[in-house]
Amino acid sequence: MKRLLFFFIAVFMALSINTFGQDVYTGKIIRWMNPCPPLPEDCDPGLVLWLKTTPQNYVLTINSKWIWNDKMIFDGVEYRVEDEVEITGIVTVRQGREEYHELEIEAIKKVEPIIVTGTIIPKGNPCPPPPDECPPGVVLWLKTISQDYVLTIDSKWIWDDKIIFEGVEYLWNDEVEITGTVTVWTEVYSKEIHELEIEAIKKVGTSIGSLSFDNNKVYYDAVTQVIVMDETLQNQSLTLELYDMQGKVLLRKTDAGNTVSVANLPNGVYLYRLLENNRVICSGKILKNN
Repeated sequence: MKRLLFFFIAVFMALSINTFGQDVYTGKIIRWMNPCPPLPEDCDPGLVLWLKTTPQNYVLTINSKWIWNDKMIFDGVEYRVEDEVEITGIVTVRQGREEYHELEIEAIKKVEPIIVTGTIIPKGNPCPPPPDECPPGVVLWLKTISQDYVLTIDSKWIWDDKIIFEGVEYLWNDEVEITGTVTVWTEVYSKEIHELEIEAIKKVGTSIGSLSFDNNKVYYDAVTQVIVMDETLQNQSLTLELYDMQGKVLLRKTDAGNTVSVANLPNGVYLYRLLENNRVICSGKILKNN
């Protein structure tokens, strides 16, 4: 009877294992709980190394053995927790406390930071509403000429209308230079997503010559219902762009002068940016409240 029971358990485990072909996976090495329950006895409790990616986490194995340490050595190179890596390997779906994905490492290399320059924009959440931990809405992206990147800090998407990094605030439509690492993954609709983890960020194109631009240079006059630009800007050939809070362009005025009428717009909060020769020199928020 006991042998028959073991036979059925073995058959069940065999049927619950699905192996996929070799592929490339990019993410961060983390320590996470052992996916195998305390029983049987050869499955010790504790933490093992995983690869953290946005759509899926993978328990890491070398020669079919889990890695229990806080580092691993592969072909003489040491890889530690928090390293960003690209792994070539084969994924097997197994059943422990719950279903988990096991990634057998066949090749691994560290991912070097990149430097990209672009514009912070709001954009649709790249993850569809299900599962529940992926709520609908917009997140902040970096728009560049060649690629859009969903932005993360500490591996978390930025849901707010601004980024605060090391005490500095970065708003929608700010031109910035970001140093970080990229993880490429595919969401359920088979669309490839590039996720940029911010390691350093700075604004670019925030001044012309010796002029200093801030939110006091552009303001809303509730009496005349116009956006007013400071007299120090009147000698500049500028373009004013006005956006709603979803990032939709509502108004684009070239050679804007010192006032732009917004009488036809309803009360609310709007985003603006000023450009000279297609370069952003100033951006911020305008509150229209008559």
